[in-house]
Amino acid sequence: MVHIEEGPLFNYCYGVEKLEEVLKQAPDLKLVVHGPGWWRHISAEPGGEAYPKGLVKEEGLVHKLLRRFDNLYADISATSGLNALSRDREHARRFLEEFQDNVVYGTDFPCLSEEGQFGTDGSHLRLIKNLRLPSRVVRKVLRENAEKLLS
Repeated sequence: MVHIEEGPLFNYCYGVEKLEEVLKQAPDLKLVVHGPGWWRHISAEPGGEAYPKGLVKEEGLVHKLLRRFDNLYADISATSGLNALSRDREHARRFLEEFQDNVVYGTDFPCLSEEGQFGTDGSHLRLIKNLRLPSRVVRKVLRENAEKLLS
């Protein structure tokens, strides 16, 4: 699991562009990536914000890497994953359907927040439900892909 964060407060595991070389050199390594520094690259124009807003007009580096490497997994947990999906729901639906075998959802942190008992996690689950994805996609993202990774 790699958390990628780029910004004034945190600057570690940065350089999404460097993942391609790692994945080429270690084809048997199963790599799970998440964090604001990863998810902002869902768009070809990631901008400088940790949590970009607006529609995804053109696919970014996230798509390119997931299409190229079967051993790469994207974790949609936390605020970064939620933002990447909720900023453009049409895109989110297409993204999850295309990459259904390589997207996982982990809680990332305890489920308590000012939003209530399930906090951000409840928001994730509501979003996935509201996208009206095929049940096989939901099963893979919420359970089966994690089981596959851990087996």
